[in-house]
Amino acid sequence: KMERLWAYFWFLVKIGSEIFVILVGGGFVLHSPDHETLILNAVALAFILDIDDAAYKYSITDLQKAELKSFPDFSLIDTENEVPALMKMTKYQILKQVFGSYFQILALFGVCTVSWYANC
Repeated sequence: KMERLWAYFWFLVKIGSEIFVILVGGGFVLHSPDHETLILNAVALAFILDIDDAAYKYSITDLQKAELKSFPDFSLIDTENEVPALMKMTKYQILKQVFGSYFQILALFGVCTVSWYANC
C-alpha cells in the first residue's frame, strides 16, 4: 500500500511540474519578439519537458525498469478482463472513460487560455 502512495505522490509531482513548466514557459513563447526567438523558446520548452524522460531512460538500470513495470497500472479498466471490469464501474466512471479525452482537450484549452491571459 505504501508503494502505491509513493507512486501517486510522484505522479502528482510530475504532472504538477509539467503544468508549471508549461505555464511559465508559455510566457516566454508568447512574449517572443520575433519568429527566431519564438522557435528558440519553443524548442527550449520542449527540451525542458523531455529532460525527465531522458533522465529516466539513461540513469535507471534494466532491473529497476523491470521492477517499475511490475507496479499496477493506474487505469480503471482491466485489460485482461475488459467487459467484467466495465460492468463493475459506476456511472461516473463510465462517463469518465467515455468523455475523459474530451475533458482533457477542454482542460488543455483552458490552460492555454489562462496562460495567454496571464502573460499577454
